[in-house]
Amino acid sequence: MVAPTKESTEDFASEFLNVMGRIRRLRKYLRECDSATLIVMRDRLNELIFERESEEIAELEAAEAKLRSIAEVKQLMEERGLSDDDLLSTEALQEATNKEAKKVRKPKYLYKDENGQEFRWNGKGKTPKKFAELIESGVDIDQDCLARKIESQS
Repeated sequence: MVAPTKESTEDFASEFLNVMGRIRRLRKYLRECDSATLIVMRDRLNELIFERESEEIAELEAAEAKLRSIAEVKQLMEERGLSDDDLLSTEALQEATNKEAKKVRKPKYLYKDENGQEFRWNGKGKTPKKFAELIESGVDIDQDCLARKIESQS
């Protein structure tokens, strides 16, 4: 069986709505159906109607919750003396994204070589050369080089 294309599905939906919207056409298409078949169709339509109403109620409740949240935020901003402009000011954005304001990550991996030199890596970005060499030599850095284990042993 060939899967229906998007166009054929849209054509069917259009024709279905056209038939359902006109009682004469509906009678014409359903003339051959007995009452038991019509009852089954009615029950299926009622099921779909119930599902759709439930979805619409959930969407409405979500929209109302969103509006309540917005009102709460506006009230909090008003209490703290903030305006919409404060949220959009470029200075505030620059302060928030300033690299100096960012916290330095603690190293996830720590390796001390035989000379006592420490190699640190937070686990993000490109693997440093020393850790790549360790991995290539078969060292499980997740097992042997976790910083919290090595620092607690010191």
